[in-house]
Amino acid sequence: MLIYGNYLLSRNIFVTMEVSDIKKVTKSIEEMALDYEDDKNSAIAIVNRENTHLYDDFYEELDNRVRIEPSMNVIFFGPSNSFLRLDPESILHIFVHTKKHLIPITRVLLAWDVITDGKTAAFLRGRDLLSFGQLLNVVPEEDLYYLNFGDPSVLRYFSQYSLNLQRRKYGVLIAAYRRYFGNSWYQNSTHINELGYLLCGFPSYDLKKITPQNFKEINIDVMSKIERCNVEQTKTLYNIATHPDAYGEPYKWSSHEIGRMTTLFTCEYLHWSISMFS
Repeated sequence: MLIYGNYLLSRNIFVTMEVSDIKKVTKSIEEMALDYEDDKNSAIAIVNRENTHLYDDFYEELDNRVRIEPSMNVIFFGPSNSFLRLDPESILHIFVHTKKHLIPITRVLLAWDVITDGKTAAFLRGRDLLSFGQLLNVVPEEDLYYLNFGDPSVLRYFSQYSLNLQRRKYGVLIAAYRRYFGNSWYQNSTHINELGYLLCGFPSYDLKKITPQNFKEINIDVMSKIERCNVEQTKTLYNIATHPDAYGEPYKWSSHEIGRMTTLFTCEYLHWSISMFS
């Protein structure tokens, strides 16, 4: 009997604990509403932090001898796949504010591919080209040929900026210019005045086609840019300038005409001096 009594007591205790557990699990609607509000408020209070581990692979395969703390070395001398993560706008911004001679050629070509996005250079604008500057010397010539000179910003960029490009590059740019303006550019003084530095990209036999009447209409801004011309080009322009149908007889020239041709006279004298003492 004692054993049976202990059994009943133990069973009653177990049933009581089980019922109490069930009561604890079962919540009223008011309690559930309070729990929901607590969870919602705690979720709102969570601070969104940037996952810094996302950038760990940016430095993979990086040369340990290269400092990466405050410098641009990780961009220009790091792994190529890291550079390709940059968007076009960031690349243009970096190139504008970086000395061009410090940028490796490999990065220039990668940047060109990113900016053109696998398309031709016809989609580029003047602001895109401004970021490259003299780095266009290493850009493939077949890409430059497809530049859109029908876009005023592209024509304005090459006409107004002295880029120190190779003469062959200027030849390619002139070929691209002809695609939009044809071979009759010399017949219109307005087109000639739009050329700027590009005027010296035309060969001498093309410059000879400029009539003295049209040459007289060339503005002083273009005349100040012909210092980029070589000896043959300068001689051709000099012969046109001294033609009686251009500015008249030289002894009748005023300070206005002489001022317009100062750069031309200076270039002609320099070329003559070089030929005399070489």
